[in-house]
Amino acid sequence: MVERFKQARLSAGLTQAEFGELIGKNRGQIRDIEIGKVKVSPQIALILEKKLNISHNWLLFGEGSMYVSNADAPNVKPPRNRDNDLVNVLDFDEVKAAAGSGITNFSEALPAIVCISRKVLASLNVDIEDHMQTIEVEGASMLPTLTPGEKIYLNPMQYEHRFKDGGIYVAEYWGDLLVKRVQRNPKSGAVRLISDNKDFKPIDIEGDDLDNLRIIGRVLLKEKLSRVE
Repeated sequence: MVERFKQARLSAGLTQAEFGELIGKNRGQIRDIEIGKVKVSPQIALILEKKLNISHNWLLFGEGSMYVSNADAPNVKPPRNRDNDLVNVLDFDEVKAAAGSGITNFSEALPAIVCISRKVLASLNVDIEDHMQTIEVEGASMLPTLTPGEKIYLNPMQYEHRFKDGGIYVAEYWGDLLVKRVQRNPKSGAVRLISDNKDFKPIDIEGDDLDNLRIIGRVLLKEKLSRVE
């Protein structure tokens, strides 16, 4: 439970003081919970479910997924960097999105926070706040656009204003993470996941199988901070 509580805080990109303010506790009380000195109460778990979409069953008992209703991520942004020239980025260093078959579950990972120059992002016409996330590409199906081992920067779907048909997205399908181009049929709602490497066949998802698909975020940049189209 201690690790899950800390994971919930880090996934939201909040300091102990900011997390405490969110749930009506001080920094010391949050620290005591994270070192196992104090248990997470059901009341705290329900507050986190209401404010961050963190499942109280997952937090208290380790049951199910981290977010309720398969929500992509918390309802709050990571804290704005106090240096106005920098943007905070949640770095999921252990997560790999497969350009091939799926790798790992996003909600299992603990992120670190890294920073990117706001001026660099502006030069790339990327205008976002502190909510980008990074993960690593594994596999060859998105060659030559994305290479194995390359970091990609994605914008979570709750911060996307519209769906970009044919854009590159990170998606969870049957519990696996994939990085693919995504096309949607506006009439049927069917989804096609497409690889840039033509040696890999597209994945067609339709009907009830759509319940097994979750679009996590759109890929904006790759490792050397160049735009992805």
